[in-house]
Amino acid sequence: MINDLTTWYYSIRFVLSFAAAAGVFVLLIRKKRYAAVTVVFPFVILAVSYIVLTLFPAEKWLLRFDTPQEAFRYYSRMNILRIDERENCALIVAETHTNDTEKTQEGDRYTFYILTKQNRSWRINPFTPKRYYALSSDKTKSVFLQKMHVPDTGDCFIVCPSRYHNRVPVEHISDNRNSTFQFFDVPVTDAKDFYYALVYHLFNIWTI
Repeated sequence: MINDLTTWYYSIRFVLSFAAAAGVFVLLIRKKRYAAVTVVFPFVILAVSYIVLTLFPAEKWLLRFDTPQEAFRYYSRMNILRIDERENCALIVAETHTNDTEKTQEGDRYTFYILTKQNRSWRINPFTPKRYYALSSDKTKSVFLQKMHVPDTGDCFIVCPSRYHNRVPVEHISDNRNSTFQFFDVPVTDAKDFYYALVYHLFNIWTI
């Protein structure tokens, strides 16, 4: 697994959390609290501070980047397999493992990130999008589709594997909105190739 702790995003959080814990430690020593409290409580502050700062990234509203790649590199060193940049958003496909011999679950070789653009600048989004699944099938073939919302919009990226459940290749995919689906041949060993498209104004009801 690639270690992202060397990025600015996580380094800043560790420094701030460590400073808060050190401040509490000094305060407890001056007040001559019990030794157990003096030792344990700063570690609790360190952990809680780090988690809170990680879950609520202030940089999302403070920092702006010229390209989605720069925004992604602020918080991750994962290998970028593909960047599909649109007018107001970008889909990033990133490799989650660098060792091809490492045992992983099927489909766990890459993950998705969605970044948004505002006032000509890109914002960070260190969290993978929540995926919603739907089954598309007929009498002989079926496939699971994934829907990933673009933050602050009604648009969604739809991802479809390149093979049906019966292992038959998907030769063509289309929807009832005339969306343009692109094929991505994932350049990672044992990773599933897929089709994807950005579907505009796709809220809770959708059909492929």
